[in-house]
Amino acid sequence: MHKLTNMEAQRVINCLEDALDRLSLLSYVPAGNPSQELLAAFVAEGVGNIKATLESEWQLEEGHQVMVRSREGGPFGSKGVGSLATSNEMLDQLHHIVRTLCRQLKKSPAAVQVLYAGGPDGRSAPFLAFLEFLSDLTHVMFRKLSTTVEEEATSKNLLHDLSERERSAEDERDALHQT
Repeated sequence: MHKLTNMEAQRVINCLEDALDRLSLLSYVPAGNPSQELLAAFVAEGVGNIKATLESEWQLEEGHQVMVRSREGGPFGSKGVGSLATSNEMLDQLHHIVRTLCRQLKKSPAAVQVLYAGGPDGRSAPFLAFLEFLSDLTHVMFRKLSTTVEEEATSKNLLHDLSERERSAEDERDALHQT
C-alpha cells in the first residue's frame, strides 16, 4: 500500500479547506428571487460581473426547478429520456455557473464583503451544521494524515494501557467498597 508523503497529505487538506471555503461563500448567496438591493450593491462596488453571474445562476436554478416539477408532475408521471437529458444539461450549466461564481467571489474581496453585509439571514441551520461537520472532518483528516504509523501504534498502546489501569482501579475500588 502506498503511504502518503507530507506534501501529498498537505495537498489533500488544502483541497478540503478550499471546498469548505467555497461552500461557506456559497452559503451567503441568497437562493431564489433576486434581491435588487444586493444586485445594486454589487454594481456600486464595481463588480457588475458578479451581478450578471448571480442573475444567470438564479435563472438556471428557477428553470431547473420548473423542469423537475414538470417532469415529476407530468400527466402520466412520465420521465422521458429527452427531458432527463435536458435536465442534466441544465444541471451541468448550473454547476458551471456556480463554479464561476465561486472563482469570481474568491478574486473579489469587495464582493465577498457585500455578501457578508447582506447578513447570515438566508443561511439555513442544516447547511451551517453541514459546514461545521465538514470542518471537523478536515481537522480529523489532517490529524490522521499527519500521524505516522509508529505514532498511531504508540497512541493505541498508551490508550490500551490506560484503559487497563482504569479497569483495574475500578476493580480495586469495588473490592474496597465491599469490605
